[in-house]
Amino acid sequence: MINSYWTTFKITADPCAESNNCDTDNGLCSKVNIAEVCSCVKGYTLNGDGKTCDETDECALGTDACSQICANTDGGYDCSCESGYILDVDGNTSTVPDFKSPVPEITGTVDKEAKVNFLRFSLKAIASTQYTVEKETILFDTLAKAATSECSYISCDFITSSQMKRKKRATVGPLTFYKEYFSRLPGFPKYDENNDLQLGIYVKVPDVGYLSNVNLQTILEDSLSTVESATGFKVISILNPSLTTLFESTTTVGLRPQSSTLEPANKASNKYLLLYIGVGVTINVLVIGVAIAVIVCLISKSKKNRLVHPRTPAP
Repeated sequence: MINSYWTTFKITADPCAESNNCDTDNGLCSKVNIAEVCSCVKGYTLNGDGKTCDETDECALGTDACSQICANTDGGYDCSCESGYILDVDGNTSTVPDFKSPVPEITGTVDKEAKVNFLRFSLKAIASTQYTVEKETILFDTLAKAATSECSYISCDFITSSQMKRKKRATVGPLTFYKEYFSRLPGFPKYDENNDLQLGIYVKVPDVGYLSNVNLQTILEDSLSTVESATGFKVISILNPSLTTLFESTTTVGLRPQSSTLEPANKASNKYLLLYIGVGVTINVLVIGVAIAVIVCLISKSKKNRLVHPRTPAP
C-alpha cells in the first residue's frame, strides 16, 4: 500500500520546453508532473510572481560571510578589509598581516573568468620565502596606481562574471583601482623550468567585472621599471594565457627603460615560428597547385578547340 501511494504521488522533474515563462537571464525551469516550476540560479531570488528573478543583496541581508567589508556584486559578493588588515585565504576573514612572512597559499575555487583573464609572469632567481606579504602588497599597490593611470586614457575591457560580456571602460565612468582589486590565482607562486618564481594574478573590480588580461599585460609592461624598483624583483618574462604568447625581457638588471621592448622567448617563438612556416608552405603549395591545374585546363581546352575547328588552308 505504501509503495502504491508513493508511485501515485511522487514528483518527477523533467526539463521544460525551450519556450517557458521563467526568467530568461537568471531563471531555471523544472517540469513537475505536468506543471512548469521556476527557480533561480545561485545569487538570485524568485519574485512573488513565481517567474522572474532579482539579484540577492547578501550584504544588506547579512547573509554574507565577510568579517569586515562586504560589497554586493551581480550574483554574489566580495569581501575586503579595513586599513591595516589583509584578506585571509578563505576570501572572507580579515586578519592582521605578518608582512615579513611568505605569502599564504591561496585555496578554494575562483570564477572561470579569473582563470581565463589572469596574467602569468616570472621573477628572476627569487626564492618563495622572499616573496612576502609586504612584497605582494607593494606589487599590487604599484600595479593599482598604474592601472588607474592607464585606464584613464585608453579603453580598458572588463568581463562580467554573470554573462561573460565585454564592456568598455567608458561605460563604467571614471575608475580608481585599489590594491585590493588584485588577487593571486590558486597554485601560485610556483617555480618554472628555469627555477624562476612564477606569479599568476588577476584583477576584479566590484560591480564592474574582471579586467581583461590584455589590458593587464599592457599595464605591467608599461610600469615594469616602477614595479622592479619598488619590489626589488626583476620581471624576466610575461605570459598571457589568452594569447598563448610568451615575452621575455632583454634588459639587464636595473630599471627597465619605458621605451624598451619585450622580445619573444626562444622556446615559444620557435614553436609558433614553425607553425607559421608550415601554414605558409601549405598555402603556397595549394596556390601553385591551383595555378598549374588552371594552366593545364586551358591548354587542354585549346587543343580540343583546334581538333573540333581545324583551320581551313588558305586558297
